Amino acid sequence: MESIDYRVAVDQLVQSFNGIANRGQWMEAIENRRRQAGDEYQTLSGEQIAFAWLDLAREERLGIEVDPVLGLTVYVAQE
Repeated sequence: MESIDYRVAVDQLVQSFNGIANRGQWMEAIENRRRQAGDEYQTLSGEQIAFAWLDLAREERLGIEVDPVLGLTVYVAQE
């Protein structure tokens, strides 16, 4: 079950990128990131990933791409 904090964080991500990706796409991207083997996000909860991404978005260091086939891809912008 999703926590209220998780839902709020996901909604804030949607708003941060002016609705380019919808709530479902963000949630799917978070879950996909959690499942990636060898990734530092693998041990984090969906809520923790959402808040980490939200922090990066606020710092203007989070980028996204939406592909009709691949869906939402989230990446950390290089400094």
